[in-house]
Amino acid sequence: MITTPEEYFAFLFQIQSQNPPKVGILPSAEKVYEIDLNSREIETPDYLSVEKDHKSETVYFKINRFFDYMDLSETVCVIQYITADNRARIYAVPFYDIVTFANEDKMVFPWVIDGGATSVAGEIQYSIRFFKLDPLGSNFVYNLNTQPAKSKVLHGMDTTTFEEDPDYIMVVDAYSQIMARIDAISKEQLYWFELY
Repeated sequence: MITTPEEYFAFLFQIQSQNPPKVGILPSAEKVYEIDLNSREIETPDYLSVEKDHKSETVYFKINRFFDYMDLSETVCVIQYITADNRARIYAVPFYDIVTFANEDKMVFPWVIDGGATSVAGEIQYSIRFFKLDPLGSNFVYNLNTQPAKSKVLHGMDTTTFEEDPDYIMVVDAYSQIMARIDAISKEQLYWFELY
């Protein structure tokens, strides 16, 4: 699908209108990847997720909150990426954590890796954009981009069909019958008599 510039700006304006909240919820054990705004380079993980996963991995990025005159927490952030099969997509960052690293004047934001990014295994290229659009949503009043970075979506296995194996079905059926009987017995009152 080819998107016109007008459709693209309309999409970005829709994202901007949702105005991401600022919160502080970074899990303490999570690895956080740094973005250097002077070089515009992104520290990147070796891999993002596994093929066909959907919202099961989150990658966190840390960036200077203030860059030149701009408070980036007042901008909108999107992650632009191209999958291994050459499909371009955009992920709208849902929030900024301005609390966890406030003493460093840094903020953190997540990329929840969804099925759009993991549709195929292979190399994924991405960059990060912070922007503001004019009130009409037709021009950038602020636009900051990083250099593209590369990571991978690992090969996975997503079976949607299988061959029935009569021996396996008999074992599963026998197991189900045993478990159903145990469940029924556990609901009954049991009595026993001691012979000695």
